[in-house]
Amino acid sequence: MAETCHWLIREFQPGDKNKILSDWAFTNRHDSDWRWAPKEAYVGHQRAVQAILPITDILVATDPKMPSLIYGWCCAEPDIKLLHMVYVRHDFRRNGIGSLLMRRMFDGIEPPFRYTHKTKCMRKFGLRAKWDLTKYERDIL
Repeated sequence: MAETCHWLIREFQPGDKNKILSDWAFTNRHDSDWRWAPKEAYVGHQRAVQAILPITDILVATDPKMPSLIYGWCCAEPDIKLLHMVYVRHDFRRNGIGSLLMRRMFDGIEPPFRYTHKTKCMRKFGLRAKWDLTKYERDIL
């Protein structure tokens, strides 16, 4: 079911894939512990990200009048309490979009949770108290 505020929360659509891959690569390069990794490391990482997309749940925050305009997204496996990435476009941060995506993704699921990609913005979600960094849970490559 879609939820409307100033934005629309909807399920992933095939046309979202390139935007999500681009955001994920950019975030890893500029806003995570990966920023120090050599460029060659990104080739393997992008393969891993492409491999997990089909096996994950993805929610997307969009403009209600233009659902192709993506403000942010969340990629997770809520059944095993695993967050892969939550992303919100810089201009739309601090408006509750990331929190709403997380609440919708993990609705009714109690912590602790685990995550595979750490960014500076994830500190907001109380990583020390509720989250454990983990490696990929599945053999995806």
